[in-house]
Amino acid sequence: MLIFEIIKQKAMKKALMLVSISLLAGWFSLIRAQGSIGLKVTQMAGYPVLPDTAYEGVSYSVTLKVNNNSNIAINGGVNILLKADSGSVALTSFAGLVLLPGDSTTTLIQTYNFDTQTYKAGNNIVVVWPVVQGAPAFPIDSFYTQVYFVPLASLNAPEVEAIKFAMYPNPATSELKIVASSDEPLEYVRILMPDGRQMTQYLPLGDGIIDIRRLNPGIYFLEASSKNRRGVKRFIKVN
Repeated sequence: MLIFEIIKQKAMKKALMLVSISLLAGWFSLIRAQGSIGLKVTQMAGYPVLPDTAYEGVSYSVTLKVNNNSNIAINGGVNILLKADSGSVALTSFAGLVLLPGDSTTTLIQTYNFDTQTYKAGNNIVVVWPVVQGAPAFPIDSFYTQVYFVPLASLNAPEVEAIKFAMYPNPATSELKIVASSDEPLEYVRILMPDGRQMTQYLPLGDGIIDIRRLNPGIYFLEASSKNRRGVKRFIKVN
C-alpha cells in the first residue's frame, strides 16, 4: 500500500506540473496573439526619435497611423495614449472611427509640443498604444521608440556644455575645427537643426575638421560627445 501511495502521489504531481505548463503556454500564446492581431499605432511620422533630438518650445507636426490587425471591426471612439519616463498624456482621439479588420487610418496632430511634465531631460523610452472606448478588453499592441529631449532651459543658456571643447571659426563658411581636451577625447560629433533633426554625424572625429559646405546658411547646434559626457554649442553657417 505504501508503494502504491508513493506512485500515486508522484503521478498526481506530474499531472499538476503538466497542467501548469499547459496553462502557462496558453497564457503566453494569448499575449503573443494580442501583440500580433490587435489594434496598433504603426507609424508616427514627424515625431523626432533618435538619432534626432526633441526640443521644448519647438512645435512638431505628427502623423499617426493606426492598423486594425484584429478580426473584429471597430465602430466607435479610440484614444491614443503616450507614456514617457516622466508621465503619460493623451495624444489624440478618434470619434466614431469605423475600422474593419485589416484596415488602417491616419490622423494629423498639427501641433505637438514636448514638455518637462511628460519627458525628462536626456533619453526617454516612449510607449504609444490605442484604447478602444467602452471596450477595455479589445486586443491592442504597443509602439515603442526612444526620444532624446532637451528642455527649453538648456536652450536659453548661452551654451549647453558638460564637457569643454573649442569650435572655430564661428560663423563658418566651409569647415569647422573642433578641439577637445586631451584628458577627455571626443568619440563623435553630430550637427542638428534647431528643431532637433540630425543633419550629419562624424564618427570617429579624426583630425577634428568638419566639412559643412553642404549645409544651408542658418543656425545649427553642434553636439560633441565623449565616453561619458556631452556638450552643445551653437554655430552659424554662412555662404
